[in-house]
Amino acid sequence: MKAYKTTRDLPVEKRLKATAGRLLAVLTPAAAARVYQQPFTRELKYHERLLRNARQHQAIEERDHETLHQFLIDYWSSPFSQEFFTTFTHRFEELFLRFHTDIVVNLAKQLAALPEHQEVNLVEVGCGDGKVLEYLADRLPRVKHLTGLDLSEEEIAKCRERYPSRKRIAFTAEDVFDWLEANSDTALVFFTNGGVLEYFTRRQLERLFVLLRNRPQPTWIALTETLALDHCLDKEPETFPYGRELAFSHNYSALLSESGFQEVWRRDRPTKSGEENHPTRWLQMIAATTAVTSNTNAGNQSAKPSTPPQPLS
Repeated sequence: MKAYKTTRDLPVEKRLKATAGRLLAVLTPAAAARVYQQPFTRELKYHERLLRNARQHQAIEERDHETLHQFLIDYWSSPFSQEFFTTFTHRFEELFLRFHTDIVVNLAKQLAALPEHQEVNLVEVGCGDGKVLEYLADRLPRVKHLTGLDLSEEEIAKCRERYPSRKRIAFTAEDVFDWLEANSDTALVFFTNGGVLEYFTRRQLERLFVLLRNRPQPTWIALTETLALDHCLDKEPETFPYGRELAFSHNYSALLSESGFQEVWRRDRPTKSGEENHPTRWLQMIAATTAVTSNTNAGNQSAKPSTPPQPLS
């Protein structure tokens, strides 16, 4: 999946639909307004989907990421979100366990180098079914308490039923900024997996990273996020929409560095064989506010922001 740096990068079919939708918006402004308010949470007829397409096209043209973000919020509040959880029920086994666990190994090395008296907690944003959080609890004994955050109250309720006896684990349907404001007294690992921050705008990420950087105790950010295949991190600090959902390809290296974090481990690679049903490029990173002496950098595949990776044979 490549970035939509301009509307010319969109598929021809989407551009044609956008042209038809713009004409419809002029002829039926009331219908257009209704679609813009609820682009996904109600079933749309064909002409309404054209109107939605036109508004997305306009947002890309004007670099209006706030509108794209509102569309994403509506998408994840719609029945489409439950379809996602139903369709990808084996994501933990097929994706995380097979391809993404190295970040946990390297995070464990960072935490093992801490003084024994240092208390550390972990929060996973976008915890979904809670399987990754349980895995982290088993492999990060240095972490005292782990919290899973998700905006889906239905998923959080399922997690609470699934893990009733795990004393170190808790789940809550809460806004990440509210949670961080209320939990600022210990060292913290901020963890995301499988593409979560791609639904944040650049402005939100800047606010989030500064909030994490200003915590009084050491803080780590460990992320596994998707990127547009052609997003060149050493030349393009910008954020671009990309993919079917029009999520955001962020330059996490640049954003974290600007916020005062130090990168301690990174892996930037294209999709491997077996990941065909998932995004075409994965970025995994660990960044910290306080450098900890460890062997974490030994597995670092890139010491600086990278150019787009070449496909693996």
